[in-house]
Amino acid sequence: MITRARAIGSLAAGAAALSFPARVRAATQPLSTGQVGTSIAFLPIFVAKQMGYFTDAGLDVTTTVFQTGQLVGAAMTSGSVDVGTSLMTDVFTLLKAGRPTKVIGSLIDGYYVDIIVSNKFLADNKLSRATKLDDRIRALRGKKIGITGPGSGTEALVVYLFRSINLDPVRDAELVNLGADQAAVLAALQSGRIDALSFAWPIPMIAEARGIGKSLIAPAEGDVPSMKGMAHGCMYAKPETIEKRSDALVAFVKAIGRAETLIHRDSAKANALVKQYEPNLDDVATAKLMADYLPILPMQPRLSPAGFAKSLEFHRATGFAGPAGNTYADVVATSIIDKAVR
Repeated sequence: MITRARAIGSLAAGAAALSFPARVRAATQPLSTGQVGTSIAFLPIFVAKQMGYFTDAGLDVTTTVFQTGQLVGAAMTSGSVDVGTSLMTDVFTLLKAGRPTKVIGSLIDGYYVDIIVSNKFLADNKLSRATKLDDRIRALRGKKIGITGPGSGTEALVVYLFRSINLDPVRDAELVNLGADQAAVLAALQSGRIDALSFAWPIPMIAEARGIGKSLIAPAEGDVPSMKGMAHGCMYAKPETIEKRSDALVAFVKAIGRAETLIHRDSAKANALVKQYEPNLDDVATAKLMADYLPILPMQPRLSPAGFAKSLEFHRATGFAGPAGNTYADVVATSIIDKAVR
């Protein structure tokens, strides 16, 4: 399957081959990545490609976009891709299944998945972001809630919220698997096929800009205090890949760090790149997205121990991580990250 991201990667690689001398081309290493959808967490990957940071690092990076994080994890485990880029949810799921996995960098330090509802839902239930959190969660009881798929970070959020007020997400709601296609997801909410969405940014910003709905619960913005500052979007690989291709992985993470720094420091360039990455965003939605995104975007791709600890606690509470093990030292490949950000 040729995806938009893969096509962009192929075009960039072709352009690099024409413009760089043979001596440089001979040193270029191929590296394949997989990501789930095109949410804002993966903007640094797009930026690194567009700005030539991967080429500068001697890499020819190709990206395949999958509909769920489980598929990304399966591709990484099978060797179909070298690096998985999705969520800590997928990392803990792999580890729980006995599939060795190491995190090699952070993409986003916040649970950037919101619960989004239609404007009618808000009006009918007399709800807003100012309503007590327990009451906002309780309003979702008995509703159809769209998620990307089973085992996803979108499902994990619903599970966590429902359990926090002693509701059963299986008995007390109907979870509807929608995949990661933005148009299909928004159409499902607009048509009333579902009552709510658990989905990653920029879906909430697009929904609000189009008058479809608004965020009811936004963990990354502090609506769920126990989730504030959680490590979430990440890059990961098999230990054997880290051992065999450590130089390529260090170069990859370093290029991501350059992209993260550019997004923070050059707002005009960052906004232009965001609009290339996500053409469905208008100026208002872009401004809202960037205002929310920058505070949880790391300046460099280090995974903080505190953010990791919150993520582990969350995933144990939801059952996505095992009850023991999974320490920071066990899960995070600090040797790769330290070399990349040195």
